[in-house]
Amino acid sequence: MKALDLKNLLEVSFSIGKSFSPITEYIYINKNIVKATNLEFYLETTLNEDLPFSGCVLKEPLQKFLNSIDKNTELTFEINSNVLTINYGKKNKFNIPMESLDSFPERPVTKYTENSFVSNLLLTQGVMEEFERAIKFVSDTDTKFNGIFLVGNKIYSSNREIIYANVIDKLQQYLLQI
Repeated sequence: MKALDLKNLLEVSFSIGKSFSPITEYIYINKNIVKATNLEFYLETTLNEDLPFSGCVLKEPLQKFLNSIDKNTELTFEINSNVLTINYGKKNKFNIPMESLDSFPERPVTKYTENSFVSNLLLTQGVMEEFERAIKFVSDTDTKFNGIFLVGNKIYSSNREIIYANVIDKLQQYLLQI
């Protein structure tokens, strides 16, 4: 496999930042599945082809290695204990620490079903005014608290300090008609 091909295949996984947990410094690679996380976001990519190794590989050294060598360099891979050895050139080797696939955190189970999502909504003047009131309480900095949530005829928003909650009477009537 050429260095540029591997770099392109892992490009999405390289884009996710680190978190406070050391396991987020790894990329999960198992055949054609590649995962990366910072424990807030989970990225999972399914490739068209299997990669020539499996395991959780340290992201930063792998990325720096792929950026530093010629893009047409042919790479071969060996796994020895918890180390991925990348052979390139005639006798050059680069070692990267690995962890087992079981060490990688799994994506949390989604608690929403298809019925949880509003797929059709009549935007009346009253609903828009309610959205305007709720948007004042969303966070500008925390991605977990940067939206407005509709559950039945209730509307919620929060910035981690204040929770906005209200009932929209006409919204429930409209949702029952859908």
